[in-house]
Amino acid sequence: MKLATFLLALISFSSFWCKDKLQPALMYKVITDTVNNDVPNGKCLITGTVTHLGVVVEKANIFSANSHNTQSDKEGKFRILVDTADTYLVIHKINLPETYVEFYKFNNKHHIQIEAYIPEEDMIIIVDKPVIYLYGKENQEVHVKIEPKGEFTFTYPAIDNQNTWNGRITSGGITVANKKIPYLFYETEMSDLSFNTTSKQIEGSVVCQHDVITFLETSLSSLNLNSQEQTDFITYWAPKMIQHQKVFVQFWTEAKYDDVATLEVQPQPDNLLRVFMVFAPMKNGIIIEANAQKLDPINRNGFTVIEWGGSELPSQKLFSIKTL
Repeated sequence: MKLATFLLALISFSSFWCKDKLQPALMYKVITDTVNNDVPNGKCLITGTVTHLGVVVEKANIFSANSHNTQSDKEGKFRILVDTADTYLVIHKINLPETYVEFYKFNNKHHIQIEAYIPEEDMIIIVDKPVIYLYGKENQEVHVKIEPKGEFTFTYPAIDNQNTWNGRITSGGITVANKKIPYLFYETEMSDLSFNTTSKQIEGSVVCQHDVITFLETSLSSLNLNSQEQTDFITYWAPKMIQHQKVFVQFWTEAKYDDVATLEVQPQPDNLLRVFMVFAPMKNGIIIEANAQKLDPINRNGFTVIEWGGSELPSQKLFSIKTL
């Protein structure tokens, strides 16, 4: 059961792309942590307040793995006894994102006073400019079907009511409904995109503003994208990324792309590469402990299909769903 969110902000992080060191930013603040002999053995007392955008939150549910549920009062205050074996505290309010107290030791017979902050609401996320390039024999007929997880906001050329483009490959692109174009284009809306994590680990890179171009060139070359594909990608995404001092970047390939949209191409391609980039601005104070991604090159011999797209996620998406 998905119970809690956790911030992938740990001890210290030095990225190949961004060398400076940041300080941790958590969705809670410890006011005091003192020994209290009135607390039962094996327990830790946690008291505090819950706020959202500076406003106290009434009737937020607070619980841990081994505790009973309690609720915040009209002033946003709560009191809960947790086991010292517990490693997290969940704070949940209907129609608001979950928050947590984690990466903090619940010591025996201690009283911890905290302020807990519920982050901003989830936003509608635009799946920006997925484009599909097709390379094959001249005049080869192709059928490309897209099933997005969200709603289409735009396609070019217009897609039919089966979510399919029917066309033929021509030199330098594809012809659909007598329109010769370099690639197929679509955009969709989604509300539930998040960074991909497993077992508290995350793959990706912290990239400073002045390293964005080099980072993208290196990453796309590793995938064996050609010069036109790289140029199209970089000229679209780099201007958005350099608006921020630092961004966290993660690439999705193949099956993970299905979280955005599934792709079916007939006849079946000899080679298929789908690469989706997600990034989020890193506000001052966030630390991310991440493993560098390995990006494998595509073989481009024979009928080859290349798709790329991406989304800018809000900073709060650096908090990822944890299954407990």
